Amino acid sequence: MRKLFVVAALGVAAVACEQKTSKETVVEQPRPVETTAAPAAAKWTDGNVLATITAINQGEVDIGNAAMAKLGNKDAKDFCDMMVKDHGEGVKKLSTIATEQQLTPMDNETTTAMRMEGATLVTKMSADPAGPAYDKAYMQAMVDGHQKALNAIDQKLLPNATNPALKDTITAMRGKVQEHLSRAQSVLQGLPSS
Repeated sequence: MRKLFVVAALGVAAVACEQKTSKETVVEQPRPVETTAAPAAAKWTDGNVLATITAINQGEVDIGNAAMAKLGNKDAKDFCDMMVKDHGEGVKKLSTIATEQQLTPMDNETTTAMRMEGATLVTKMSADPAGPAYDKAYMQAMVDGHQKALNAIDQKLLPNATNPALKDTITAMRGKVQEHLSRAQSVLQGLPSS
């Protein structure tokens, strides 16, 4: 019993000490504010440029393959055929450039994001039901995707490409992407209202 009393007394004393210290005011000294400069954007290499332009082309092929069977509008279907053909040729051309110029594609954040967006769109196009709304959604995705591709080409790929053969290929592809964008806008506008 005496041991129990001693243990209980020690417990009360510990609680009393805790309460006393919790009432004390502690004044903290201000700490110096640490500032660091934002990290500089990583320099794009020809490998990054190659990986990104390849991802753009492969994404269009994959999306076209996913959408083809569900498209009902003839103009949308013809456009989809053109996407698979033209961008498939683009992938082959880029593979040839990589081999001939001894370039190794190297992913970066932009490439990874584009691939993820493409995969998400493939999943959506595969799951959505066919019909006029599907045709419209596909064509809107083509307008948005080609505008995004043009922005990437103009703002990232061409300014950072140093290999002349790669730069020439991207310049030629830019013309095709611009044509695709114009045609996609035209097809989208011509679709019947739902």
